Amino acid sequence: MSILKKFGQALESLDEKVMNECLHDDYAFTNYSQGKIFSKSEVI
Repeated sequence: MSILKKFGQALESLDEKVMNECLHDDYAFTNYSQGKIFSKSEVI
C-alpha cells in the first residue's frame, strides 16, 4: 500500500498512530495565507 493511500485511510478513520507513522519527524506544513508553519504534532 502506498504512503498516500495509508495516510488517507488513517485520516478517514482518525487513526493518529498510523498518521504519525506516515509523516517524517521533521514534517512541517506551511500555511502561506496565515503566515504560519505547523509542526507534525500540530497537524495531527
